[in-house]
Order: sequence, then structure tokens, then C-alpha cells
Amino acid sequence: MFTGNKIRTSAWNGKEVGLCPQEFSVSFNLHYLSETAVDILIRWIVDPDAGEVLHRAAESPPPDVSLSHHNPLWRVYEEDHDGEVTDLTKSVVTPFFEPRNGVHVFIPHLPMRFHFVFLLCCLSTAAVAQETDSSAAEYPVPSSVEFFPILSYDTDVGLGYGVKLFGFNHLASNESIDIVLFNSTKGERWYRIVCALPDFARRQGTVYPLALDITVDYDKWIRNNFFGLGNSSAFADREYYTKESVELSTAFSSAFLRTLIGQAGLRFKAINNFNFEPDSRFPTLTSSSRTQYLSVYANIRFDTRNSFVNPTKGIVLQAETELAPGSRAFASLGKSAQWYFPLLHPNAIVALRERMQAIMRGDIPIHVLLPIGGNNTLRGSPQDRYLDRISAVVNMEVRFPVYWRLGGVVGVDAGKVWHRISEVDAKGWASNLVAGFRFRMETFVVRLDVGLGAEHTGVYFNFGQMF
Repeated sequence: MFTGNKIRTSAWNGKEVGLCPQEFSVSFNLHYLSETAVDILIRWIVDPDAGEVLHRAAESPPPDVSLSHHNPLWRVYEEDHDGEVTDLTKSVVTPFFEPRNGVHVFIPHLPMRFHFVFLLCCLSTAAVAQETDSSAAEYPVPSSVEFFPILSYDTDVGLGYGVKLFGFNHLASNESIDIVLFNSTKGERWYRIVCALPDFARRQGTVYPLALDITVDYDKWIRNNFFGLGNSSAFADREYYTKESVELSTAFSSAFLRTLIGQAGLRFKAINNFNFEPDSRFPTLTSSSRTQYLSVYANIRFDTRNSFVNPTKGIVLQAETELAPGSRAFASLGKSAQWYFPLLHPNAIVALRERMQAIMRGDIPIHVLLPIGGNNTLRGSPQDRYLDRISAVVNMEVRFPVYWRLGGVVGVDAGKVWHRISEVDAKGWASNLVAGFRFRMETFVVRLDVGLGAEHTGVYFNFGQMF
């Protein structure tokens, strides 16, 4: 297939393959790639009929190759006749292959048809290897502990401060534990522990038979908003009370395909409301200031995003349901859709989200009604501005580069609530303009947003994209 003299082809996974015809070199840090897959890959490139491996030897990874599970890279370079190297990464990576699997490729000058064949082989072989389990035992990922201080600001929450502790793979099962301890100057106390086996980011875009997630969440709002029920509630009627919730949940999930994930689990939740203002309307709307329930829930998700942290292409479609039996019986249904695509420029991304939820059946306690407003739904409206049995939000952002890792965002948030399904319509939605900045790091995004509402202006400095 190739002609010429002296070719050296090497693949690092503890092995080296060498000496074949033609000037050519390749290096990998695909730590999960099996020896068989490497042999198939090299032989296919060298001689599709019957290539022969002439030499094997133990080899250490190159010093510039990082095996961190948080910052692995896929990079492709081409060197021309003058020795100038060009980064071809963005032009060859496809939405089907997440650039976290740690592939480093260096290709000296070859005809373009050979580049295409080689890249196709790399992608297909890596995809096959990603679905196998044997590599996890052969090439384990190093364990790690990361500590992050938290500093945020939110018009509703105030100045937030705390710590985040993330531990990975200490049981050699690609598991993670994520601990958040958070307080704020306006009275939020949020403490959360999430155990995931395997880790969320590690299983994104992969096929896996079973995953387990356990969540313990305590959230207390010393000054929680209450405006009343429905879209007609007046901003001037705002009152405050203390809301305290505890949630314990266990979820099992399975990825039937790389893009199709199903999940089912159990949830226990207890909510306690107290410290009402004199003449408060809240106690008159419920028979008890406290409620608790045990529920079962399930969801199914179709997800083609090319990144869990900062997607630039792909879609997410999700449907979910929850059922709580007993004296406080209720059932809920929900659906959501997200879409990411470039607009005019490869780095200018349109991000869209639509989400709708409904709680049905029986005497629904006010504690579990659906709110919209605030940092995660309707920026520019106060937290829990609207409250009722059915809620819907639509968010649109255009994310564009500004300089280096800094990007800008402009968009709009819209939302509405209803009491009955028969009332759902497209009229009278609250809508707020949004503008802000994003600073992209390797494993997270720093977010600053300003929401401009008719009644209120919200400022939000936090971590992670809104969706």
C-alpha cells in the first residue's frame, strides 16, 4: 500500500510497533485501547493484505502526554515539506467522538488520501475500543482528588461562598464522589453529596450496561420568595418565608446505545416551610407547613452532544415521569429538548432549550408545585416568581468568541405557568433579555449573566452553562 523507505510506526499502550516502508510516525495515549485493537490498527495502515509486526518493546509514554482523565486531548497535526506544522484538530474531529479519550497523533507529510484512511481507521478503532470493558482492567485511570473554592453571586442568593471536593477512581472502578458545601449572604445553605459509578463525564457518549448514582441533598432558603399562585400574581405581593428541603435519591441507568440512556430510581423528599410573615397568605393555601413523600421516577434520554461541559453541536431529547403513592399521591410528567448548532461561524453557537412539566392527580401540596424564575429558568425574574401545577420555559442563547478563552452570550428567556392542561397556550409569556460572558476552562465554564426583566434585573455569576 505504501512505497518508499524507512517507516516507523509506534503506538503507546505499553507496546511499540516498528520498521515498515515509508516515512511515517504515530503516537497514542489511548490508555483503554486493547493490544488487539492496536495490532489491527497498525496492520491495516501498513498493509491491508497481511502486514507484519517486526518488533515489540516496552515503552514509556512521551513526557508531553497527559493521562489525566479530566484533561485528555485529541490532536491531529500535519507537517508540510518545509517542516511547518498545522493543527488539523477542528477540521477532523466528528460529533461522534468526544475529545476526552486521549489520542495524540502526529502525521508527517503524506498524500491526503493516506491521511483520510488513517484518520478513519483511528476513529473507528477508538470507537470500538470505547465500548469494550477489558481495557479498564488493563490500563486503569489514575485516581485523583480535586479541591475547588466556590465564589459566586446571584441577585436572589447574594454572595455565595463554599468549597467543592471531587474524588475520582479511588476504588479503581471509575467512580466519583462530588461534595458541595455552600452558604450565601442572603441565607441559602446548600450541602450536597453525589456518588456516581461510573463518573458522569466518563460515561458520557459511551455504551454501558449499568450505572449507579446516589444523591444526598440539603437545601435551606432562609428568605424564600412567595408571590402567590399563577401568572397573575403581583410583584408587589412578595413575601418571605423559610424553606428547608432534604432529598435522598438512588438511580440506576443504562446506555443502550451511545446516544440512548434510560434511568429509573427512588426518591425520598421532605419539605418544611416556616417563619412566615404576619398575615402571610402561604399557610392558608395548605393544610400543613410540612410534607414528605417517597416516589419512583424514570426517564429516557437521547443525547448526541459532543461535550458534557460545553457542547457546540448535538441534541438532547428527554422524557420523564414521577409517581408518589400514599396520602399525598401525585404524578408528574416532563419533557425537554436541547439543540446546539453553529451559526455563520464555527465558533458561534446557537443553544436552544425547551422544557415543560406538569403535576397531576389529587390534592397537590403547595410544597411540590412547579416554580419558574431565577438563575436556572427565567433569568431577570426573581427566584420562584411564578408557581403552579404546569410550567414551561424556553431559553435561547447565541454563544460567540471574544478573545482567547473569553466568550460572549446574548439571548432571551421566556416562561409561563398554568393550573390545568386545558389552559395551556402561547399567549402572555413572561420574557426577559439576557446578555453575559463565558470563560472556558478545560473542565468547566465560568458564567456571568445579566437578565433584564420588566419587574426586576438579575445578575448571576456562577459556574457551568445554564444548559
